Amino acid sequence: MHSRQPVASNPQTTTTASCANGTSRMETTPRVFPMSARRALYRFLVRRRVPISLISFTLILTIEGLLGVGWHHVNLRTDILFGVAVALVLIGVGVRSWAAGAIRKNSELATSGAYSLCRHPLYLGSFLMIVGFCLGTQPQINLPIVAPLVVVIYICSIRSEEVMLAQLFGDTWKSYSAMTPRLLPNLLQPKIRLTSWSIVQWRSNREYQAALGAIAGIGGMFAWYVFG
Repeated sequence: MHSRQPVASNPQTTTTASCANGTSRMETTPRVFPMSARRALYRFLVRRRVPISLISFTLILTIEGLLGVGWHHVNLRTDILFGVAVALVLIGVGVRSWAAGAIRKNSELATSGAYSLCRHPLYLGSFLMIVGFCLGTQPQINLPIVAPLVVVIYICSIRSEEVMLAQLFGDTWKSYSAMTPRLLPNLLQPKIRLTSWSIVQWRSNREYQAALGAIAGIGGMFAWYVFG
């Protein structure tokens, strides 16, 4: 639990200004972005990260369609960029599924399997999927817009989750986080600790939603290229 902070109706900062006669007077200037507003924005980004990401990407694609900015035309047999895009989406789904089949959220600290490579494999998988969909649609426009937005949202979410994990698991989390990269695995010296993977746990974490979304997204890209 975090303690509630009193919120001022009109946050101000106080400064001292010198007058012509040598005296001084106090001046108040309103804060441009008060702390309470920043905290509210932070909580909003953390709690609504999934719909924000989906709505933003869908809105961008809709605007591009209305403006007549079509997705890049490809030859499905030879276009390397499209192949990379699909591969990134599938790898992202695979990473997420690997993690989701082992994690028991808020009850046990996951440190093996995908979690032996990095502390947040679910976010890593999601980011790979998003980059893949950006590359497979209109990369020159979508990637510079969507990727920074997702990075900001994920930074807020990861920081919030790590505070909670430190409170839940104490020294165990401290030791684990000291040995394991936050998001980007060290592929040159991977230290994979194998663990049992459960389809039941995968379903319990509702990871099928990400898998179905990836399939629908890839199918949509193929349909656009073939019939668009």
